[in-house]
Amino acid sequence: QLCASLVSFESLADAQAAADVLCTEKLLNSLKQLVVEGDSMVVLVIQLLHCLCLNPKNAEKLASCGIFPVLTAALRAEDELLRAQGLAFLAVLAEQEGMELVLANAGICSLLASLSSSSSSDIWYWIVAIVLALLPRTAQLRPPHRKQLLRTLRAAAERLADGSLRLQQSECRLLKRALSEMHVYTRMLKSAPIRPVAVRAV
Repeated sequence: QLCASLVSFESLADAQAAADVLCTEKLLNSLKQLVVEGDSMVVLVIQLLHCLCLNPKNAEKLASCGIFPVLTAALRAEDELLRAQGLAFLAVLAEQEGMELVLANAGICSLLASLSSSSSSDIWYWIVAIVLALLPRTAQLRPPHRKQLLRTLRAAAERLADGSLRLQQSECRLLKRALSEMHVYTRMLKSAPIRPVAVRAV
C-alpha cells in the first residue's frame, strides 16, 4: 500500500515529498530487521526501499541506519527474484553521486564478484549496469574494490568465450563497454594496464 501510494502521485515532486515523510528511522529499522531475519517479504521490502528513494536524499537515511550491508548479504541467497529486485535497486543507488563509497563499503563489489557464477541474463544485466554506474567514480574506491569489479567483468567475458554464459547482443555490448571503460579509468588512475577482452554474443 505504501508503494502504491507513492507511485500514485501526479508529480514527482509530490512523490518525493511523501517519500521523505514516510522515510522515518522507525520504519527503516523495521525494514532492516525483516531483511536480517530473511522474512518472506524481503522482496516487498526492497520494492518499498526503492520507492522511498524516489527522493534521492533518503539514500543517506538508508545508509545511516545500516541497511546496505544487510541487503548485500541477503542478495547472496539463491533466490533469482530477490537478486534481480535487489540489484535493480542498487543500480539506481549506484548512479547517485556520493553513494559509490557507501555501497562499496557495504560490500557491493564483493557481492558482484560472488554473483559472477550466475547464468541468469537478467542478473548479469544489472551487474553490468551497476559497474557502469560506479566506473566514472572509481577513483573514490579502494584498490581492492576496483579489482573486484574488474574480476566480475572478466569472469563474464571468459564465460561468454567458453559458452557457459549466454547473453543477448545488447547485454554483450554493455559488457564490452564496461570492460573498455574499466580499462580507461584504470589507466587514468595509473594502475597496472588491463588487457581488453573480446566479447561476443553466444
